[in-house]
Amino acid sequence: MQTMSISTLELLEEAEFPPRQARAIAKAIEADFSRRLDTLATRSDLSELRNEVKASLAQLETRILHAQKEQLRWVIGLTASVIPICCTIMFFLIEAKIP
Repeated sequence: MQTMSISTLELLEEAEFPPRQARAIAKAIEADFSRRLDTLATRSDLSELRNEVKASLAQLETRILHAQKEQLRWVIGLTASVIPICCTIMFFLIEAKIP
């Protein structure tokens, strides 16, 4: 960060700012940069975030597959229980029509 301050100071002096004013501006820029540096994401931060998102996606896919299997199990179970009921009703309806 010292090089940034020096180059900023040099640029301000080259722009014919008074030395005292140039140092104050360079100091303010450096302080602002230091404060904002904490909020910047680095490549490792982004990589870590990417890995977390991949892990969450994998968990979500697993939960979706489990829900699909559970839903299919219920559909098959209900279908298997409704068919005999329908057959029984049809049997009694057919028996009732034949004297």
